[in-house]
Amino acid sequence: MGRCRLSVWEATINLFTTFSISC
Repeated sequence: MGRCRLSVWEATINLFTTFSISC
């Protein structure tokens, strides 16, 4: 799940998953 979209929903999911913030 590598998306360059910083949305409230996406951010929450990422934080709950495993900091998957890779553009």
